[in-house]
Amino acid sequence: MSKRKTTSPARTMNFDGDESAPPDNPLITKEGWGRFVGHEPVPPRLLTAAEWTVLTPRERVREQEQRREYHADLPMVNTPTIRKAVATSRLLIQLNRNQISARRGVFLSGASGTGKTTALTQLGRSHELAVRKRYPRDVNRLPVVYVTVPPAATPKVLAMEFAGSSD
Repeated sequence: MSKRKTTSPARTMNFDGDESAPPDNPLITKEGWGRFVGHEPVPPRLLTAAEWTVLTPRERVREQEQRREYHADLPMVNTPTIRKAVATSRLLIQLNRNQISARRGVFLSGASGTGKTTALTQLGRSHELAVRKRYPRDVNRLPVVYVTVPPAATPKVLAMEFAGSSD
């Protein structure tokens, strides 16, 4: 029987450096968003033929499962459309940095399943990582808030949700 040290296929750090949050935390929670932003899949080490042959059948199954888990957890493909949406929005964020009024905005529209939510989560992730890099000691900074709204929501409905109003 071989004795090998196995590592988790992915490492995720929350805002507070805590790795204990359950993986099913939704993006609308601080913990869930922190896991999403800090998640970087780590590929399992490729075994040599000699290492593979000394594994027991149970260890081989475990090794194969670890590889499947890693491949199932690979990051999203950064398509040209997603890159353009993220780059354009990041530019607008930079242009709005010192604005008091008349801030520039962006509308993201498209048919269902075209990647709008994916593009926005990637924008939020890249912005969050840039802010963390810019302010590494400010652990209380929360530059991105992920919210979900019904399809028929209006800007007024969204503003009322943020304000906690029931009118």
